[in-house]
Amino acid sequence: MKKKEEFLSDVVEASIRIAFLAGLAIWCFMIFRPFAIITIWGIILAVGLYPIFKALAKALGGRKKIAASLLTLIIIGILFVPSYFLTDSFIGSGKKIVSAFMLGQIAVPRPPLTVNDWPIVGETIYRMWDLSHNNLMAAISKLGPHLKPIGGFILQVFADAGVSIVQFIIAIIIAGFIFVYGDHGAETAKRISLRIFGDKGEEFAELAGATIRSVAQGILGIAFIQAVLAGGGFIVVQVPGAALWTILVLIMAVVQIPLLIALLPLSIYVFSYASTFVGVIFLIWCLLVSATDPILKPIFLGRGVKIPMAVILIGAIGGLFLSGLIGLFVGAVIFSLGYKTFQWWLYGEIAPTETI
Repeated sequence: MKKKEEFLSDVVEASIRIAFLAGLAIWCFMIFRPFAIITIWGIILAVGLYPIFKALAKALGGRKKIAASLLTLIIIGILFVPSYFLTDSFIGSGKKIVSAFMLGQIAVPRPPLTVNDWPIVGETIYRMWDLSHNNLMAAISKLGPHLKPIGGFILQVFADAGVSIVQFIIAIIIAGFIFVYGDHGAETAKRISLRIFGDKGEEFAELAGATIRSVAQGILGIAFIQAVLAGGGFIVVQVPGAALWTILVLIMAVVQIPLLIALLPLSIYVFSYASTFVGVIFLIWCLLVSATDPILKPIFLGRGVKIPMAVILIGAIGGLFLSGLIGLFVGAVIFSLGYKTFQWWLYGEIAPTETI
């Protein structure tokens, strides 16, 4: 009887301890949750850029703090300067459109009579088109309630993009701190891996770093370079909404959609308002930006582990829906890492995969 009471007492005590630890872990997670994506992104940036940091620190005579501060400022500058010019370009384009509208310089052509003969929607379209031709203000007033949700969506997209840029800057600063204490962080990661995966822990920790570097440099790095090059061309030829087009190019490059799908229609549009010389130069520039993909991939993606493009695609799109623009990058890396973890669990070792 006494042993039974002791056993029950031990069970109750163990249950209290487990409940306390579980409650503490959940509470800590809830506190940390708002910073989770930013911190993960900071770790991804730190791991991906660590070879650059080591080279810079070596060039500065081993001064890690100075190298970390300098690299952090350089990355922020690379992000902020294009963002500033792209935003300024978009605002300038918006001002021109509003000014032209207020001065009555925007004219809607008269609709062809054949529009009225279109099945089902022809009469409605013809009536609204004709109203826009005769009185644009009246047409806009009539369409206002229908356009309001679209305007709200566009404003929300800009707000989310602004928040993502702020998050990205914070993540860069976090990466700067990780640079300084990178050796301790690597040792901690190995210890955690050993506790979770046993004898394979150190191998898995190295795999995690290689996966992050492969995706960050090979996919995200190339996408960023292509977006910057394309955005620079948009600014030079004054494409309306250059910021939005640049973000679109960035997303397409990450999810491995051919950039010409967006760049060719833009090139045709540039011919409609710019000189033939400018249009031809911009078309050549767009072709060169699109052609950088097969040139840069062997350089960046050839290092480290190989990840199937389908995994990158699912991770990027899923991350975008889950966490916004910053999730586009984090999702690609985390899902790739999860894929490699599954491989390790399934085969007991890292099975070779081809990048498709």
